[in-house]
Amino acid sequence: MSERFQGLVKFPTVPVAKLLSQCNVTLMTRLDAPANAPADVVLAELDQKGALVDLLRLLAELHSVFTPSTNHTPILLKMASPRAKPLSIPGSKSTPMASH
Repeated sequence: MSERFQGLVKFPTVPVAKLLSQCNVTLMTRLDAPANAPADVVLAELDQKGALVDLLRLLAELHSVFTPSTNHTPILLKMASPRAKPLSIPGSKSTPMASH
């Protein structure tokens, strides 16, 4: 097993299977780790199997569950602020969208 993910202190020892079921997330890669495996074991197995998409999906879920945040606005909505200038493409016949 890879030691790349050993010593992750910000992830609790709660089993990853429990967290994924609470978040309604299914990994595409079949895991050999037991159901009570902590994050570092599951991350190492996904890395060993080359399942990068599942590895990123699990890291994203761990981040969203254990990062205290009061603002969960997606980045694209943050970029579309009322003060933003409308996008216009030179040479395009379309007009910018009107704000609501």
